[in-house]
Amino acid sequence: MPRPQKAGELSLRLLVEAGSIMEEDDQRGVAHLVEHMAFNGTRHFPAGEALAEFQRLGIRRAADANASTGLGHTSYELDLPDSAPESVGLALQFLRDVADGILFVPAQLEQERKVVLAEMRERYKPNNDWLVQFAFPESRIGSRRPIGVKEVIEAVPRQRVVEFYQRWYTPDRMVLVAVGVIDDDFEDRIPEVFGSMAARQGPPDPDIGKIVTGRAPEVGLGPDPTSSRYLALYSITGRANIMRSAVDLRRGVELDLANMAFQKELRDHGRWELHGAEVDSSLVLGRATTSIARVLTGGQWEPTVNRLAEIWRRVRDLGPGDSHLARAKSALYPIVRKQAERALDNDAAGTADALVKALSIGSVFMEPAAQMGEMLRALREADSAGAAAAFNSHWTGGDLVILAAGEFDETSGTIEDHLEAGWRLEPRPRTPPPERGAELQFGEAGSVLTRVEDEGLGFTQCHFANGVALAVKPLATLPDTVTVQVSFGDGSRSADGTLHPWFAETIVTNAGTVGMHRRAREEAFAGRDFDLSFDVLDSCFQLSSTCSPEEVETACAVLAEHLTAPRTRDAGRFLPMSGYRLGAVARQSSTASELVAGRVNHLLRGEDRRAAPIDFYEKIGFDAASEAARSWIYQPMREAPLEITIVGDISTDAAIRSAARTFGALDRRPPPTPQARPPSLPAPSPGPHILEFTQRSEVGNAILAFQIPDSISAALGGHTLNVLAAVVQQRMVDSLREELGQSYAPRCSFRSGELGAGDSFLTLRAPCDHRRVDELSTRLWAIVDSFESTPVTIDERDRACRSLATGVHYAQRLPRYWLRALARPISRHGRVEGARRHVQGYESLDVDSIRAAAGHVFGGAKPVVFKLLPERR
Repeated sequence: MPRPQKAGELSLRLLVEAGSIMEEDDQRGVAHLVEHMAFNGTRHFPAGEALAEFQRLGIRRAADANASTGLGHTSYELDLPDSAPESVGLALQFLRDVADGILFVPAQLEQERKVVLAEMRERYKPNNDWLVQFAFPESRIGSRRPIGVKEVIEAVPRQRVVEFYQRWYTPDRMVLVAVGVIDDDFEDRIPEVFGSMAARQGPPDPDIGKIVTGRAPEVGLGPDPTSSRYLALYSITGRANIMRSAVDLRRGVELDLANMAFQKELRDHGRWELHGAEVDSSLVLGRATTSIARVLTGGQWEPTVNRLAEIWRRVRDLGPGDSHLARAKSALYPIVRKQAERALDNDAAGTADALVKALSIGSVFMEPAAQMGEMLRALREADSAGAAAAFNSHWTGGDLVILAAGEFDETSGTIEDHLEAGWRLEPRPRTPPPERGAELQFGEAGSVLTRVEDEGLGFTQCHFANGVALAVKPLATLPDTVTVQVSFGDGSRSADGTLHPWFAETIVTNAGTVGMHRRAREEAFAGRDFDLSFDVLDSCFQLSSTCSPEEVETACAVLAEHLTAPRTRDAGRFLPMSGYRLGAVARQSSTASELVAGRVNHLLRGEDRRAAPIDFYEKIGFDAASEAARSWIYQPMREAPLEITIVGDISTDAAIRSAARTFGALDRRPPPTPQARPPSLPAPSPGPHILEFTQRSEVGNAILAFQIPDSISAALGGHTLNVLAAVVQQRMVDSLREELGQSYAPRCSFRSGELGAGDSFLTLRAPCDHRRVDELSTRLWAIVDSFESTPVTIDERDRACRSLATGVHYAQRLPRYWLRALARPISRHGRVEGARRHVQGYESLDVDSIRAAAGHVFGGAKPVVFKLLPERR
């Protein structure tokens, strides 16, 4: 698929219709193991050489050279930074080797078993197995998760792995996808590389069994000591839910709207019995599944199930209410845009991924931007009748399964009775909401005092007469989309250590304004194409909205009203759950490695409470934390300097006019000024620090954290330290993953401090089996010491610089890059300068500067050593 790309990028995919559903009982996990072995020795690439060659071409490991295994297919992915003959030739040769040239060298296979087990340990969520098996009891789906089974991965003979590869990796099951800058001779090279493959017919797909079994409804209990109690309602249909036309796309949008309207009704009527209603829709081998998950605060099973059943029946019988449907439209607009942005993250790659997904499920393909446009049109035109028909077709045409999970006590024997009794209730009629106005009034538009164009980066800076600053960056990468962002105050670095940013974010987002609380705002602006979010960053607070170009002024007005008239009275009652319960939900939905990351950040900052994990609030009390959050956030919201950033599909003049009529009409604000550095955080504790990891998990972490003084950080520069981190990570992967096989994703990263002096760190982190923490800690020390005996090589520099430059080049296409770069552009010139020199900064680094950085960071400095261990049983 030829597409004009900047710098000539080309994305290649080899789709193989072979996944875990094809495995025999003694092969569970083999499809995924084959995927790993493709990068560990093929006909033309000895073990480890393929990824090294790719990095020399600017292909980033994992980001640009990766693979994934699903139930029915495996996809191998290469994103080339250019379509030079050398790059294309190397990539095609590797994909040909994947097709029929994987060697399965015994020593490499034994090593890769350990890596797959490490991936299972670090990424697997333990409550998934019983749930899938209960939902699909008569299908292979329930016993064929792609990650496999530990016992099989440990012991499956090499011959059984080879047999799977030879049986299912056949030419008739393969599709080569190319998207980007395609030379005239590209098609001629395909038969040169792939033409010599033996033509052979693969076996038919195995019988996957029944997906729908006639249950209506069936109740299941799943003891899950790793999570809080929760309830899930599943709809499982046997029909394909695949887009083959614009009509199918419209029906899919209508079903999404109906499900979200169902969610809105649940949340409106949930109060404190039900929390966190989330709709999750997915495809399982082309079949549609939808779940509504609820988190319970205690043992209130009967009222919880009764309310859930009542609302489900009401939506089924009466259809989604107009108010809830309109609110669902408003909620779905930003979701559609975020999905398109993810697909366009790497333009050719996003299109290639979308094309592979369409091929794997037999769907019609649409380019991400075009599909977003069609979905936005379908959203605007959708009505209640279409949404009601979609809901009934989906939720009454298959199995309905009710699942209760958690750590149950002796009263659990009555839960099934409550679940089953709930479906006998008759729905109560829906009460229409009162009519509300949606007009926002402001004073006279502000005048522009200064306007400066930056031709190099293509953005404009302005100051209004009232002191408000504005930066505008037109960017049409994501059509019909604009983001308005307001930055103010000092963010989390101004906290006093008694609250967590989550409380402030939740209060501002949910409480609304004096004139219109959250629910009233949703109803007043129902169906309008804009959203609102609030974030607490290290250096500032941010209010933002993503919208269509036609709604920019409305979005600006809503944001401005939140700044000037935030709702403070009873704001805490809009919080959906306590910090303790939120911590329980986080533990339920996160992998062990994700949970460890929050605790690492906490420790790196000297146990400063600003970086504490969320379940810290179990100790200080929910009411105190929410009250502290209110007093902390509202003063800067009303009084601090304001800096507005508008990025997206809008002209500079139109953006300035919308900002002038809203933000420019506010009362005078102090002008932005260069920010002084805040006081230093407490120094991390010296020597080893052992954290007892409270999740019941076998995952440990070995961590070395090098604190970098400000003077050294400033002298070396972020580019140099990022490259050093990338080189360290290369050596970590070689040692810990490829040699030992004990860590699936060892990481080294540089964090530049924004909280204060001494907050910059270079951190090496290796998730591993908790019994190997000491061993890997020793290995990390050895890797650091290696930089003295084996200085950074030119090849290591080239691989790291090319990969980092490629990543920045891709990122500059997207709104979020410019929102970060231009936020607070007047008082923080460093961000703009950083954006200006990003790519050339990496290209100009010489190997001596990186060696010097290694000497400064590792020479004589003693890091903080963390050994994160699981809970003792």
